[in-house]
Amino acid sequence: MAGSRGVPAGATSAVVNLTATATSAAGYVAAYPCDQARPSVSNLNFDGGTSAANLASVRLSATGTLCLSANVGTHLVADIAGWYTN
Repeated sequence: MAGSRGVPAGATSAVVNLTATATSAAGYVAAYPCDQARPSVSNLNFDGGTSAANLASVRLSATGTLCLSANVGTHLVADIAGWYTN
């Protein structure tokens, strides 16, 4: 993510609007730096057969990547709303 799509190479965190749609069951999405283990907390929770969105500020990995993980089948959309450089 860092260094592409208008996000500067030195970005350390990103602000993303996460949307889950066409969900197969109730579930959650976790957003986290790709160089770390998936956390046990969620950034977005949703009911089955619905769409849901949430704004999240997430730290990027050392190489500027962001991973998304859902526990059930869903379509995910991540819109970049901003970034931070520290």
